[in-house]
Amino acid sequence: MAIAYYFEKQAEGAPDGGKTRAAPTLEGIRGTLQACEDQTSAFDWRKYVTNLELAESNMSIMFEIIPSSIFRALFNMLHLVQHFPEERSVDLRTKHGVCSIKVWAHSILGLSVSVRVNSPARGDTYRFGPSPATVFIDTYERAHGPSITMLSASDKSKLFINKPERDDENIDATFGRLNDDPLLEVCVPTI
Repeated sequence: MAIAYYFEKQAEGAPDGGKTRAAPTLEGIRGTLQACEDQTSAFDWRKYVTNLELAESNMSIMFEIIPSSIFRALFNMLHLVQHFPEERSVDLRTKHGVCSIKVWAHSILGLSVSVRVNSPARGDTYRFGPSPATVFIDTYERAHGPSITMLSASDKSKLFINKPERDDENIDATFGRLNDDPLLEVCVPTI
């Protein structure tokens, strides 16, 4: 399961000799994903992404996948922004997984999100939540690929930058049910 791989990769940086396991077990992850599915499967998540779908014609890449480097960084950064919104903000540069990231940051965590959708003809900005936004997503990717930066909210200084690694893969975030897949080969909870 891909999400277990990312937890293990993050645990590699944990100090040795800790009293708790730094990465959850595969069974624990499956149980958590099953609980998420059981509790949210009747909820109409689709209405939370349609406003961005209407704004962007190339929705296949904006919805289906989240770059793994972005996913790993969001795991830590969104938590910090949620707890310290006056002190931290996140700046993302990606055209992949934008709708899923918006649902995660705004609809689930309650953060204010600003999405700049860049197209060849024009660029539009969509705001979700009150000002000021704490999560900024720009669908324009520089030649270097996706990136995510933790910023100081006061002076916009860069505190942490995460860019893709050579062996990074994308994380599928499609609609579906865990029980439809006998091997439970899902990467994130169904949203």
